[in-house]
Amino acid sequence: MTTTAASDLIKKVTSELSDEFLREQLNYTQDITYHPVPKGTAAKTEAQWRVRLDVTFDSHIQVGLDIYSEVVLGRGQESQAFDAIFRSFDIEQMGLSRRHAAIRPTDEHLYLVDLGSTNGSGINGSTIGVNTPYALNHGDLIRLGRLEFTIYFIKQPMNTQPARKQNDVFSNLSTIARTISSQLDLDSVLKQSMEMAMSFIPTDEVSIWLADEQSGELFLEAGRGLENEQIQRLPVVDTLAGQVMTSGKAVRSHRGKDGAQVKIKTGYLVEAVIYVPLMLAGTPFGVLSAANRERGSIFTDNDERILQVIADVTAVAVHNARQYQVTTRASLRRSKIVTALNVVLAHDMKNMVKSTVGYAGMLNTYEFSSPDMADIVAEIGHNGSSMSHLINRLIEVTNLNDEPTLSQQPFDLLETVNSAVEEMRPFAQSKAVQLNLEVMGTPCFIQGDPAMIYRSMLNLLDNAIKYIPDEGYVLVHTIFNNHEIVIRVQDTGPGIPEEDLPHLFDQYYRGSSGDNGQPNIGLGLEYVRSTIEAHRGHIVVRNAEGGGAEFILSLPGRLRVV
Repeated sequence: MTTTAASDLIKKVTSELSDEFLREQLNYTQDITYHPVPKGTAAKTEAQWRVRLDVTFDSHIQVGLDIYSEVVLGRGQESQAFDAIFRSFDIEQMGLSRRHAAIRPTDEHLYLVDLGSTNGSGINGSTIGVNTPYALNHGDLIRLGRLEFTIYFIKQPMNTQPARKQNDVFSNLSTIARTISSQLDLDSVLKQSMEMAMSFIPTDEVSIWLADEQSGELFLEAGRGLENEQIQRLPVVDTLAGQVMTSGKAVRSHRGKDGAQVKIKTGYLVEAVIYVPLMLAGTPFGVLSAANRERGSIFTDNDERILQVIADVTAVAVHNARQYQVTTRASLRRSKIVTALNVVLAHDMKNMVKSTVGYAGMLNTYEFSSPDMADIVAEIGHNGSSMSHLINRLIEVTNLNDEPTLSQQPFDLLETVNSAVEEMRPFAQSKAVQLNLEVMGTPCFIQGDPAMIYRSMLNLLDNAIKYIPDEGYVLVHTIFNNHEIVIRVQDTGPGIPEEDLPHLFDQYYRGSSGDNGQPNIGLGLEYVRSTIEAHRGHIVVRNAEGGGAEFILSLPGRLRVV
């Protein structure tokens, strides 16, 4: 765009359009080439979406994409976009995987999906999960590894279709519901709600007002096209919005016969306005508003019906987004607490216990006049060792997330299980316990985390050997089938109290007393459960008919490495 053309555009629209819209127009008119993606797309039809990507660390790098279907973002030949476009810098140094992420288009949204990248992806500063679609909005900041860029929507399906040509409620209901309810972020919900209102009814401005729980006043939560953006709150008394909050019913108004415009608030007049309630459980908690400033404008019954549908879907989506925010914040707080606990356990408490055990060992070298003193020192050392063991178990559990991150690699499952058996053999021999390993089927390599499987087997074997009488028997039975791989650990111990069985894998469940009279916390079993579920398997425990307990670990056959 030339300087003169840009100046003319500014003069033309400044008096007519909002600052937000003006900024968008100037932002959209960059002279760049839009590349059709995926590669090899025959541009016989108009692209579903046209977007521009502005690289954060270099404003001169702008990439235009015409998106026809799902496009892979990454480096190398497997990528369908970046490899051919970003040639002005070393993209490999930016931490991009070959198949890092994908942009997945639908009629309503563009979604970003991380494809299991090494360095992760994020939107607006928040990391996103793997293989989970996240809806993108105009102006979102996207991070792929260490590469950051802002995405701008230049053209989208809603903009290329005559949305208002057929604007009855039923024809638009599905689109409205899918577009708004697919969001979990509150800001995204409000943006999509306003976008739907602007698309399906003739309006100059849309605003969403939510009630303050303390004062009852309505606060502007989001707005688009507002002529007076200084108005941030509306009283409930003596306003049309307040009538809606009181009655729970929509209100429409337009310029009267006396020629007076409609008052939104003192000093803010429009030609026509419509307010519909945002309702939950029969109670209004906000309003969705649309207004027109063009003389002679009115809103029809059909406009009201469509806006009410948008409001109803928005109300549910706002509730869901708020619940999601609460859950996310609680999860974050829990993560911080667990991290702090882990630091205390791994450093402060562990060092104190080590000191206690060390001093007890030093005291054992002295001769005491009283036999009781020697027994007390021995007890201190024994309790210190038990505390050290418990702290290690606690650290294992606090290191496990709700969805543990596996160190994925191919490994020999039978070799891992056998290594755990051999490490526990001296402990078994000290109690004259027979420890045997039997194999059925053809052993194979599987994809997973060998360290976690190894640690889980140690926990199961330690649990079995510890609680069976001397001269007992522990059998580890591995079964390799096509559809699943089973590891069965059986023992000849006393079994598990029936009242404990349903809760055995509950986190931190304190079961019946063990052989030392102390309650069992079962942290090792929590680690085993988390590990097996992280490998998409499941674990079952039961008392065997002939006595003793039996733990059955089942892993899906798809973990096999062919």
